[in-house]
Amino acid sequence: MQEFIDKIEIICKACGYKFYPDYSGRGMFGRKCIGICSDHPYQMLVDLTEHLTLMETGNISYQLGTICMDDLGRQKIVYFPELAYCRIEEF
Repeated sequence: MQEFIDKIEIICKACGYKFYPDYSGRGMFGRKCIGICSDHPYQMLVDLTEHLTLMETGNISYQLGTICMDDLGRQKIVYFPELAYCRIEEF
């Protein structure tokens, strides 16, 4: 699953979206997941699924799981409660 999340992070950087590896949304009680911040969240989801399709990542809707959205004032954050970022730093 981390490989799939890494692809999402790459897409966000390429498309100019802010990627959050440790977002905790409403009702998550401190659990963290990935989130993507955008002025245009629906266009961001279109861009994301289009690029994931081109990368041949398999069943995208299954891998993304539940999609949630919070209002951050001027922007929205789209987050995926089932996708926890798990990067192991090498020393």
